[in-house]
Amino acid sequence: MKKTSPYILCALAFVILLSLCQCAVQSAGPVYTKDGKEYGKVNGAFRHRWWNYYERGLSYADGEFYQEALSDLKEAIGQRDKDQRMARTYGMHFIDYFPHREIGIVYYQLGDLDLAKGELELSLNQFPSAKARFYLDRVRKSSIEQEMTEITVPRLTLEVQTQEVWTREDPVVISGVAEDEQYVAAITIGGLPLFLEGSKKRIPFSEPLSLSQGTHPIQVVTRNLLGKTTKRQLVIHVDRQGPLVTIDELRLDETAAESEIVISGFLYDEAGVSGVLINNMEIPIRQGVEVSFSKRLTVETDVLDLVARDRLGNETSATFHLAGASKETSTFWENPDS
Repeated sequence: MKKTSPYILCALAFVILLSLCQCAVQSAGPVYTKDGKEYGKVNGAFRHRWWNYYERGLSYADGEFYQEALSDLKEAIGQRDKDQRMARTYGMHFIDYFPHREIGIVYYQLGDLDLAKGELELSLNQFPSAKARFYLDRVRKSSIEQEMTEITVPRLTLEVQTQEVWTREDPVVISGVAEDEQYVAAITIGGLPLFLEGSKKRIPFSEPLSLSQGTHPIQVVTRNLLGKTTKRQLVIHVDRQGPLVTIDELRLDETAAESEIVISGFLYDEAGVSGVLINNMEIPIRQGVEVSFSKRLTVETDVLDLVARDRLGNETSATFHLAGASKETSTFWENPDS
């Protein structure tokens, strides 16, 4: 039997390889040129694997060749269905794979909002992404505009019932609920936007604010997808200091049968004075921003402890040594122990 020349075998192998390459190129699909850029090309040979169809589908979509993009993306889904990050292609190669999301975007561009909504919601269920949320909001906005329904404004309910709030909390928490049948798209508190995972018809929120001592105007704003807003204005008074105490008189009554002292003065606190204790005994006072007090009491030691409290629970306290008390003692202090 006559042997085949090695050169002939090499030539045949080359011809077969060339034919296979031509078949691969020919079956890779059309390449379009638009504004000097080519669409429909993939890196390397087109092997009819899901990642080839996904890559080419994205390229078609980028060039606005939407029917070709749909065909390729659906072919990719036929081989690998779920959206995910770091999907393994071959070897140690990985790609972010979101065919349902990209199909939803293509349907949105084509104006088929129902199909777009279904694909984008499916993508979010399989693997949430900011891009899917962004386009789902666009789909919802377009649907509302097409339905030509009455445009509503969001409903904003805050847990605080009054416009002015006094608090000693740190941080100060602003909480409530924003609602709208046409979807709440944004909430801002004090000019700062809250992070939202896409628009929703009902969004509870609770935001801690670092506020210093003093008065802070805070505006809470919610906006729906069509741009309609609702605003609530709050004035937050932050008070973490106890009352200011002024002692007008502190003296020993040497004429009394027992050791008695007389003490009088004023208490001041913008949040409102709620009480004063002397040696753990509650002294009757009227409550208010500025109140006076006066008390005669028997003492068994030469120490006098005074605690003044405001209605938020802040306290100012001091200790007097009565051996130094005189007929004309005037002492001022603010929050020495608060």
